[in-house]
Amino acid sequence: MKKVNLKSTSKGENKNNNVKKKEKNYKIQMLRAFAIIMVLLSHTSPDGWIFKVYCRPICNLSVGVFVFLSGYLTKTENENWFSFCKKRILKVLIPYIIWSLLYSFFSYKDLNQVLFNLITTKSAGTLYYIFVYIQLVLLTPVLSKIIKSKYRWTVWLISPISLLIFKYYFLISGVEMNYYVSLIWDVCSLGWISYYYLGLLIGNKLTKIKFNYKAVLVLFIISIPLQMLEGYWFHIMGDFNCGTQLKFTSLISSSLFSILCYYYITNDKYKYKNKLLVFIGDCSFGIYLSMIFVIRILIKLKVYSYLPFGISSLVVLLICILGIAIGKKILGEKFSKYLGLS
Repeated sequence: MKKVNLKSTSKGENKNNNVKKKEKNYKIQMLRAFAIIMVLLSHTSPDGWIFKVYCRPICNLSVGVFVFLSGYLTKTENENWFSFCKKRILKVLIPYIIWSLLYSFFSYKDLNQVLFNLITTKSAGTLYYIFVYIQLVLLTPVLSKIIKSKYRWTVWLISPISLLIFKYYFLISGVEMNYYVSLIWDVCSLGWISYYYLGLLIGNKLTKIKFNYKAVLVLFIISIPLQMLEGYWFHIMGDFNCGTQLKFTSLISSSLFSILCYYYITNDKYKYKNKLLVFIGDCSFGIYLSMIFVIRILIKLKVYSYLPFGISSLVVLLICILGIAIGKKILGEKFSKYLGLS
């Protein structure tokens, strides 16, 4: 009878698991690179309704992907939720405070305005995401309980209902949203929770995606022109932010794309690794925090205004990456993390 070397087999399995884990990690970083590039394109795009209606639908995938990946990488089993929340919140809150103050001090001299910006994320257009993320982190213990109960389906209602109340009601009725309500809505996680919940379900293998991925891809492609149509309707209704990610068709597009991201991460057929994209993915949080700062400096230079869209975006990206690389070199890993650079 042939003997089986269990020790050798175990080592082989561990090696294979490590290889798969590395492949999964670089795929996630490449997806983060895609998402941050889409964010950058959104914030360097021409400020006209045509672009918002017809080009933003692809860029609108960005935040949904970030939120989905956060949920996907979060475990629903945790013996110390306080430690989990503390670690994740401090990781983003300290860089947020530093960058928020940095943005405000360069733009405002009034201390009251600086403090107002700090508590409302109004220092820069991208910073709202930090508060959204913190809320999702704090909700994770609750979602982890609901996700195992018979009421798990109710979470899917949160984003659509919140959009109906805080977006469509005011748009259709013509009633102006209360100023303080609008401040809360701007940083509220309710419109984004579906992506996080989807990530939690799939990442913890609490549900199986039974759809054919080719069908998902077709549905995603169909959702893009539908998003354009809804964006045009928003424009007709007088919504300046007609390219917003917070609308029904964007919710559908980004959810379908998140499922495609999962397929890409877990499918062994896709093993292509682009080192530049992985690097950009590694720098994505730093780019997210610093891009508006770089843009505000560049728009003061006349030569920047002559750059066509796309090239201007690339210039901002390169400056952000260079700044992050130099910052990490000077500050080291320990201090650069306080700026969100590592």
